[in-house]
Amino acid sequence: HYQFVVGFSMTITKTPEAAKKMNVSQSAMSHSLSRLRKAFGNELFTRTSKGMEPSARAMELGERVTEILDQIGALF
Repeated sequence: HYQFVVGFSMTITKTPEAAKKMNVSQSAMSHSLSRLRKAFGNELFTRTSKGMEPSARAMELGERVTEILDQIGALF
């Protein structure tokens, strides 16, 4: 689920585009975002006229997850 936060919060503002980038269906992306909101007890994204905008919490999570994924990638 965390990879969705990274992919979505860092570069993409529309759920269908994020789903395509993450190679999942739009429905799967929406369900993952819903689970993340419940898990963190926080609204991670707000809807705007241009799409979705990440909250400060989503950006923080995105940065931390990116660091962790980079460290894991360095192991291989």
